[in-house]
Amino acid sequence: GRESGSGSTGKTQTYDGSTFTEVSDMGTARRYLLGSGTQTSTLAYGGYTTTNTANVESWDGTNWTAASDLNQARTEQKGTGKSATAALAIAGNPSSPSFKTETWNGSSWTEVSNISQQRGTIYNFMGHSSSANMAGGYSGTARVANNEHWNGSSWTEINDP
Repeated sequence: GRESGSGSTGKTQTYDGSTFTEVSDMGTARRYLLGSGTQTSTLAYGGYTTTNTANVESWDGTNWTAASDLNQARTEQKGTGKSATAALAIAGNPSSPSFKTETWNGSSWTEVSNISQQRGTIYNFMGHSSSANMAGGYSGTARVANNEHWNGSSWTEINDP
């Protein structure tokens, strides 16, 4: 993330139900990244250092380990949050808003069906690697109204607002 008054940080903290404790730092300090998983099995991907990054790291509850990078460096992406072995990275802002979707199978990323309209910041996303919905966002400075559904292999545009 980002600490007040400084650049990116790789600091990691765990929560035991009442307090946070600092533990092993990530290998790559960054902000605007995405994470999937649990307190003992997590995947952190993408983000921003001084440029967009494709870096991926996995957490085993004690340490971070480098994993296979995303195919596209990106920040401000959306994706899943429940599993470190089946994840989804959607859109984001490489050097311009993206159409790309990538899936994680526990060891590598694969580019799959693109979304219908490129966008960076997505307003709303919920779901997991086999079923998800996303809504709105920005393509540059223009708002995007598209709502799309992911069925595990492709996106379908659904009722726009």
